[in-house]
Amino acid sequence: MKFKTVREGEQAVLFNYLGEGTLIKGPKRVFIFRDRLVMLERKTASQYEYLELKDNVGNVTHVPGPCEMFLNPLELTSLKVKEAIKIDSHCVIVVYRNNGDQVIRRIVEGPTVFIPAANEWIHKFEWHGQDKNESDHMVRAARTITQLPMMPGHFSDKINEVRTLDDTKMVVKLMVYYELVDVLKMLEETADPIADMMNAMCADVIQFAGRLTFQEFVAGSNKLNDTETFPQLLQICEKIGYRLNKVVYRGYTVSIKLQAMHDKNIENRTNMRLQHEVQAMQQKTKDFRLSKQQNRVEEKNEIEDMKEQHNQQLTLLRSQHEAHIANAEHAQSLIIDNMKQEAQTDIQSKKDAMEQDYMKQLSELGVDLNVYLKTKQPQPCSQLIVLS
Repeated sequence: MKFKTVREGEQAVLFNYLGEGTLIKGPKRVFIFRDRLVMLERKTASQYEYLELKDNVGNVTHVPGPCEMFLNPLELTSLKVKEAIKIDSHCVIVVYRNNGDQVIRRIVEGPTVFIPAANEWIHKFEWHGQDKNESDHMVRAARTITQLPMMPGHFSDKINEVRTLDDTKMVVKLMVYYELVDVLKMLEETADPIADMMNAMCADVIQFAGRLTFQEFVAGSNKLNDTETFPQLLQICEKIGYRLNKVVYRGYTVSIKLQAMHDKNIENRTNMRLQHEVQAMQQKTKDFRLSKQQNRVEEKNEIEDMKEQHNQQLTLLRSQHEAHIANAEHAQSLIIDNMKQEAQTDIQSKKDAMEQDYMKQLSELGVDLNVYLKTKQPQPCSQLIVLS
C-alpha cells in the first residue's frame, strides 16, 4: 500500500487486480492497494505535424497540429507523431482518397502544408535517375519522389552501341531539358516518363547515326542540338504530358584505336588546313603588294596627266589673257584715234566758224575782203641769197 502522485498535465491508468483500468488525470493523489499505476506517454504535434491515432478496433484518425494527446491503452493501440507534407512552390502532389466504393484522385499544388486524412495516401513516384557512381548513366528506380516539380528539369544520359553506316560503334552523350505541363496526362500514360524519354531518344539517335558514315556523323553532329532531329522524343513527350525544351549534344566516345586514328586524321587535316592558310596568306600578300605597286603606277600616271592638263590649261589661259589684253589695247587705240579725229574736226570747224565770223565783221566794217585775202596769202620770193 502506498500513495502515488499524478502531476498536473499528466495522465495515468490504474489497473486493479482484475485487469480493469481507470483513467486518472492529474493533478491527483492516488492510493494504490493491489493495483498497478501506469503513466501514459504524451505525444505533441506542432503546426507542421499531425497525430496518427489507431484505436483498439483498428480505425485510424489523423489529428492536425498543434495538439497533444496521451497514449491511452484503454482506447488506443498506437499514437504516432508524423510530419506534414510541405509542398514547395512550383510543385504538386497526387493524393488518393478511398471513399469505400471508389478511389478519388486529386492534385494539390504548392506552396502549402498538406495533412492527409486517414483514408488518403500520397502517390510515390519511382523513376530512372542518375547513377551515384557514374553521372552519365541512368539507373532504374534511382529517383523516388512524392512532389512533382512543375519547373524545367534535365537529365544526362549516354547511348551505347550506336553504329554508323560504316559499322563504327560509339557511345553518344546527350542532355535533355524538359518540363511537365500536364500532370493528369502523365499519370494516365506512363509510370516512368524519364525511361520513356530515354528510350525515344535512343531510337532517334540510332536512326540518325544509321544513315551516316562515321565522318559524316562527326561533321553533322551539330544537328543533335536541334529538337527536330528527335521526332520520336517529341512525340512521346507530347503523349505523356511533357514539353521538350531542348537537347544538348555532349560529344561521343569510340574505341581507343579508332579514336587514335580519328585524332591522327584530325591532326593531318589541321596541318593541311594550316599550310593552305599560310599559302593563301602568302599569295594574298603578294597580290596585295602587286596591287599596291599597280596603284602607285596608276597614281603616278594620273598625277603626270593632271600636271600636263594643268600646264595646258595655264598655256590656254595665258594665250586667252594676252589676246584679251591685245584686243583691249587695240580697241583703246581705236577709241583714242577716233577721239583725236573728232577733236581735230571739231577744232577745224570752230576755226572755220571763227574765220567766217571775222570775215563777216570785216565786211560789216567796209573792208574789202578780196584785198584782205590777198594780203593774207604769202608773197613770192623776189631774191635768192645763196650762202657759201
